[in-house]
Amino acid sequence: MDIPRGAANFKIFADTIKNAATESFEMATPDGMTARSYTVRSPVG
Repeated sequence: MDIPRGAANFKIFADTIKNAATESFEMATPDGMTARSYTVRSPVG
């Protein structure tokens, strides 16, 4: 479960990194389930 979800996270983040307007979103996982991911913005420096 962890490896397929990690791969799905990379895919969804690559697709939405520039346009993530919401604080959370649901994504489909390779095993047919859904997962909720959260956008966390923190300053660097």
